[in-house]
Amino acid sequence: MDKNYDLVVAGIERSQKAYVAVITSEEERALYRDFQQAWTTYFAATQNVLAAPAETTRRRLAICTSRSHLLPSRQTNCLAGR
Repeated sequence: MDKNYDLVVAGIERSQKAYVAVITSEEERALYRDFQQAWTTYFAATQNVLAAPAETTRRRLAICTSRSHLLPSRQTNCLAGR
């Protein structure tokens, strides 16, 4: 994954741990549990979305490199999806 993305996620995780430490009421704990469930769902979905371009690139690379008879400029077009 992207280094900046990893840094952002690490920062969010640190902030969540710090926040949990200061929750005082049951109502706030319940709200945080709801948030945590939503965050987990969102985070899982972003992993799928971010992985999709990498998978597409791997597939294109496999197809284009199997076409070794193509001129280098045509291989570049192949990788670009053209």
